[in-house]
Amino acid sequence: MKKTFHLFFLLIAILFFASCSDNSSSADENGDENSSSSEENSEKNIPADSIKIDENGFVDIGDLFNSIQENEKVVFIIRHAERESRVTKDAELTDEGKVQAFQLGEKIKSDDTIYFSHTDFVRTEQTCENIAKGRGQKDFIHDTVVEINSDWYIKNDSLKKVHLQNKDASNSKVLVSQWAFEGDFDDTFYDLKTKSEEIINKFLISDYNNMHKFRLICTHDEFLVPFTVYVTKGAIDYRFYDVNSRKWINYLSGIAIVVNDKNEIKFYPIKSMESGLS
Repeated sequence: MKKTFHLFFLLIAILFFASCSDNSSSADENGDENSSSSEENSEKNIPADSIKIDENGFVDIGDLFNSIQENEKVVFIIRHAERESRVTKDAELTDEGKVQAFQLGEKIKSDDTIYFSHTDFVRTEQTCENIAKGRGQKDFIHDTVVEINSDWYIKNDSLKKVHLQNKDASNSKVLVSQWAFEGDFDDTFYDLKTKSEEIINKFLISDYNNMHKFRLICTHDEFLVPFTVYVTKGAIDYRFYDVNSRKWINYLSGIAIVVNDKNEIKFYPIKSMESGLS
């Protein structure tokens, strides 16, 4: 089937939404607070496009959650909460990370069930579990989606290691962000547009009638940075390669994809903590 992607440009607030062509479906670290509370939004059911956007281009996840209309469904894709210093698959959330995730859950309380997905890393599953606890959701319904991971955009991992060893980039954040914004290191990464559209169509969005009302996916920074660059046309400043910026994605920040019953899609950069940037 055909879907129309709508990204609306909002230059002053740095949230850009640009129109995309129809697509065939197939199935790691603070900005101003939003003035309107989640409770107020819940009572008024304020449309998402009316929610305040902070100076960095983010909307609060609680405000967006409470703005979802009856004819809309949403997929939240976020970075995990604060983890231990090691980066192995079995690294767990810190105590602070568990609190961060729990507090996010408190922001998105409702009688609705949220369906959770995460990568095969302990920290992403723990993030989802603690969000569910914060919501007071009795049933933690979740699955593992290994594709939505930091490796999604990598074409040649060996070349990535070579670039880092040769100091072509000082660290992986520099490498990823320089590729996403400037197109460098294309020997190491796939085409940004192609791989982003593929992940959207295969794993994130299906036909409206087959979607859950609310789904939350927990993943990693090196997936979300290039993905956000693509869907916002570079509007969010994740230019870690720029010595004058050094901005990166904060914990529990990411992208929300809102779909209505006409299969029209909007992308919103979201945050749970004070800022979406670290």
